Amino acid sequence: MENLRRNFFNGNQEGDRKIAWVKWHTVLASKQYGGLGLSSFFALNRGLLAKWVWRFLSQDNSLWYRVISTIHVLGSSTLSAAYPSIWSSIINEFDSLKDQGVDVFSHCKIRIGNGVRTRFWKDCWIGESRLQGGAEAQQFNHLSTLLDPVILSNSEDRCVCDLSGDGEFRVKDVRNLLDEFFLLKADVPTRWEDMTHVFFNCTLAKDLTRLICRWWNLEAHSFSSYAEWLSWLNSLRHESKLKEILEGVFYVTWWSVWNFRNHMLFASNKPRKETIFDDIVLRSFNWCVARGQGFTFENEIFFNTSCITRMILSFCRFNPPNGAISWERLKCLCLCCVTLDEDMIEKILSGSPCLESLELNICFGYRWIDVTSKSVKKLFSKYNSYSKLVLRELVFLDVSSLIKTVLDYYMDRELDYSIDGRKSGIFDEEVFGGLLESLGHVKDITLGDY
Repeated sequence: MENLRRNFFNGNQEGDRKIAWVKWHTVLASKQYGGLGLSSFFALNRGLLAKWVWRFLSQDNSLWYRVISTIHVLGSSTLSAAYPSIWSSIINEFDSLKDQGVDVFSHCKIRIGNGVRTRFWKDCWIGESRLQGGAEAQQFNHLSTLLDPVILSNSEDRCVCDLSGDGEFRVKDVRNLLDEFFLLKADVPTRWEDMTHVFFNCTLAKDLTRLICRWWNLEAHSFSSYAEWLSWLNSLRHESKLKEILEGVFYVTWWSVWNFRNHMLFASNKPRKETIFDDIVLRSFNWCVARGQGFTFENEIFFNTSCITRMILSFCRFNPPNGAISWERLKCLCLCCVTLDEDMIEKILSGSPCLESLELNICFGYRWIDVTSKSVKKLFSKYNSYSKLVLRELVFLDVSSLIKTVLDYYMDRELDYSIDGRKSGIFDEEVFGGLLESLGHVKDITLGDY
């Protein structure tokens, strides 16, 4: 059973053995001693067996107590067996534990009531040992000292267990006792973080929440709990579909945080923190498409219309039936989380002769933008680091008509540093300088490595 549980916990299947990142004994050990607190079947089994012995010691007048005391002719607190049997096997198991250093039933003692069921000399009812044996005078003096605080009552004597504060016997307490003795111990207790801290209060969660609010043009907000976040979400004045999408984005964010932390702890290749928001955006897009929130435009009437002057589209794909786009009067186009490539951008620009403002927010699939339309005055490519819009390629933009631009570009941190680890001077002087030269006529420029 222990092997089956270990294989399940480690994700092992038939013919497929995975690396166990944590020793199994550490997994079983208590959190107090640096483990995960799973506990062992060894301790659980002995705890259940101890329950049967406890029922005998406590003399609960059950059928079990009457059968054992009759068959083995036992006294009220004698743990022995007249001949080999299940009872003798149970007693032998705890004798074995006692030889190894764990005396489970030393924690089971008599609490004096009226004293009727307790043998004065032979039962361990006061202190840690029986009163019988040794010099009687010395024992009597010692007894007098011990008896001073004892007050008899009208209740019956009963057996109590000192593993818990209330004197009740619990299998869990015996299991913990055995695990603590047999399993490995660490000096530092296991550090646990609750979900509220992981998803709301840690620095990573707060940074991602701020970026999501910026992405959705919402006022920056931080949350201390799920209830506070839910109250904030319900208070937003947005269409129900948009709120459902935003809710899904947060669910994707929390899953991404959980996944990122696991990879940081267990993966050989550590993830990069600066890419986690891009992954959230992509997963949110895929989630919306999978849930039916996404839509593919492929109607010829949609791509050939002269009545639209302003258009905002989110979470969709373009698939012109004849490969052409004709939006003769379109002046402003805003696309959010739309799959695009360089050819589709070229079709949009060539088919929109009046287009003055093009805004691409978290769009995917393109790595450069060639503004061939002379009418475009405002170009926004924001939060598009996942699309790998590379700064080196932005130098070749045809942007002669622009008067305002916002460009968030992707910085490849593996290429932007020279072999000796220092920042490459060629990157700063040639690439960035060339970009500024090509945008020299633009009045309002915002550039950033998002």
